[in-house]
Amino acid sequence: MFPKVPQQRVRSQSAPLPNSGLKPLGKSPNPLKLGMDDSPKMGPLPSPKKENQHIGQLVPLQQVQLENPKVVNPKRIQLVQLQIKTDDTDIKNSVQNLKAKVKNVFDAFALVHKENLVDNRKGTVPVYTLPEFFWSDFNSTLTKDEQNILIQEIKTRAQGDEFEGAVFVLGTMVSSEAPQSLTSLFPQDLQKIQQQLGDLSQLTTKDDIDFEETYVQAMDHGIEDCSTDQHEARALLATIGDMMEARLKKQDIDPNTPLDGFDDLEFDRDQAMDKVLKRVHTMSTHREALTMVSTIKTYPSSQTLTKFLNEVDKNDFKNAKKTIAKFFDPGVPKYGMNEVRMQCLAELFKAVGAKTKNLKAVAKDFRTFYFPKSASNQERGKFEKRVKLMKSTPKKLGSPSSMYKLTENKSMVIEGGKGGKVGFSKKLLPSHADSPSYFENRESDKLIPQKLQSSSIIANPKQDSHDLGGQIQKHHIDDSNFIFKSPKTGIDLGVTICRDYSDGVYKDHFDGTVKNQIDHLQIVSAGVPKIVENKGSGKTSVGLNDGLSGNSQFVTTDDLPHKGGQDIRTDIVEYNPDTKEFTYLPQGMGFEKQGMNLEDKHFSMGISKPTHLKDHNLSSLGSFKDDTNVGSVKLMEKMIQDHETSISLWQDMVAELEPILTAITKDVIEIDEITMKLTRDNDAKLEFEKKNEGQKYVSPLNHEDLQSQLEVLHDKVAPWIDQVNQDVLLLSKNGDQPFDRTEGSKVRSLLRERVETFKANISGSTKIVNYNKESLNRITIDRLKSQQQLV
Repeated sequence: MFPKVPQQRVRSQSAPLPNSGLKPLGKSPNPLKLGMDDSPKMGPLPSPKKENQHIGQLVPLQQVQLENPKVVNPKRIQLVQLQIKTDDTDIKNSVQNLKAKVKNVFDAFALVHKENLVDNRKGTVPVYTLPEFFWSDFNSTLTKDEQNILIQEIKTRAQGDEFEGAVFVLGTMVSSEAPQSLTSLFPQDLQKIQQQLGDLSQLTTKDDIDFEETYVQAMDHGIEDCSTDQHEARALLATIGDMMEARLKKQDIDPNTPLDGFDDLEFDRDQAMDKVLKRVHTMSTHREALTMVSTIKTYPSSQTLTKFLNEVDKNDFKNAKKTIAKFFDPGVPKYGMNEVRMQCLAELFKAVGAKTKNLKAVAKDFRTFYFPKSASNQERGKFEKRVKLMKSTPKKLGSPSSMYKLTENKSMVIEGGKGGKVGFSKKLLPSHADSPSYFENRESDKLIPQKLQSSSIIANPKQDSHDLGGQIQKHHIDDSNFIFKSPKTGIDLGVTICRDYSDGVYKDHFDGTVKNQIDHLQIVSAGVPKIVENKGSGKTSVGLNDGLSGNSQFVTTDDLPHKGGQDIRTDIVEYNPDTKEFTYLPQGMGFEKQGMNLEDKHFSMGISKPTHLKDHNLSSLGSFKDDTNVGSVKLMEKMIQDHETSISLWQDMVAELEPILTAITKDVIEIDEITMKLTRDNDAKLEFEKKNEGQKYVSPLNHEDLQSQLEVLHDKVAPWIDQVNQDVLLLSKNGDQPFDRTEGSKVRSLLRERVETFKANISGSTKIVNYNKESLNRITIDRLKSQQQLV
């Protein structure tokens, strides 16, 4: 989801959240479709010409914290949730597409507000929501520039006067950070690295390694390739970066020191780089030998190394084996110490000058820095098995995590109107489906889990909630990551993203302390089908907007599913830009989410019934004005009218067709029985003649009499069939061809299907009419009470 040269690596440091079968009439063809395809845009790779540009330089995302307005007293919350699928979008990341998404979304939100489809009482806080991955293409992440432009566009639109008193939970935007191992490198280092290591030919490639190309891939905004478990060039770059960082830390130098900052330090960076490159070249060149040496518990003395080298030089492998094999047994059994392995060891020993001290140092660096990144999954398993046999330490190789990109998946929360506060909630545990490449290779033995890892706590999809306590603590993630206190509206929201909710991360580590601090918990997801018991709650309610197949939900805390409660009523409104009309679908009857298409301005919105906030003042009847719910009232009145008209038409159709069905049923059943008898007798005749050649079959039936009966029955049914043939709609079910007088059974089946369908439609529409009438009656009663109170 890239030009050859990516943008300067920047760690995004967004601030945490502050504490605190019936088809309804008039259905529009598609929900909001936000697809104009455009080539992704990326900033350039840090240019070597910019002498002081450092890969690890941090440019945090801005967080707006504007002055608090007057104290407010919210009474109700209402969810207004865009209904859209985000799992199959092919809309590429670009500034143009992001701006189009912002325009379409806020135009839709503004329109439902303008038409009074949202409760417009001052005490009602509408919470507008989007699902996970709304802003991002699955195959790449947003660049820093794209993300900053997106946030600014959102802030500009959200401050509209029509959104005063609202809060937005705006899906998620996904960005990436370059591998941590590269933060101690400068673009200027690449030329030297290429000169000193470019000749290495390792593992899967016979060509010289191109470190510039490798660096570009590591720094771009595409997803990691999860189809292979080896990437030697990336492993070498990451090793160099980690070894340089270790040397800097040893001298108490900040690894993020800009290049010109070394001018004032007593540290020769060029010299340090030369030493690191020399060591890395040694480790890569002698990789096979070091996989053996770095697992042994006791190292041979320098004298033993020299003796072994002399024996190998003389091709005295028998004595050379006696000299060296005992140090490697049982990790490498004595019988496995062959001439090839001994030659590899001899070349390594020569490279370190036959000095035990040097050998230990190289082996330590190999085990610490290089091999954890270079090893395939199979090599990693063999290495750790050998270490276990040798009883050496450490027992496990370190994680390759630092050589891969980090993914930041966060939800933006912003108050509506001018002076609105902005916050972000970060996803902690990635989902397998967050990267197509990861998902496609999730069962492969070559999958490296760390190729998809969160920037928030460096977690990967193979982990689960029970693994994460230490990481959460290490990265200082607390309740504030999930809580958004809205000073303009007076409500406190909790926000959790997808797998953090479904896999229990939020429940296990945060819900216990957060649920009593928040009025409402909003789940932002693309793969959570429904709200479930004991996964998280707020004082008043829990909401879900899912971008996969899940429905938008709104449930009160008292009525969570495990308590047998029902969803708060959420109705769907669909907008047709061609007719400029809304269609009202009570509780989403007959609704199915669609994907994004930026050129199509249809949209669908789930609008919940306003719900009273616990621990807040109750609604006053005086809050009902003449325009309160007027948009919804008009849609409900139109829905009642449309469905009552349809009911009348369907009732007329049933009244017309049911007598015909009744009239022909007895005769058609008799026709079918006689026809079946004749068919079976003909089949019996054929079977008899086949088995008894030359003999005559004697039928137990009087065929002439039965045929005469059929003619009489067909004559009785024929007038009714003629009547059916006058109905164009019925004939359309027969390819616009008239039914033959002998097709009574076919006509009966059609009539029965039509009558059953019309009756089902009548039943469904009657429910819709009653549902809407009850809603209108409730609104009317509240308004009348309000008027009497105000007299």
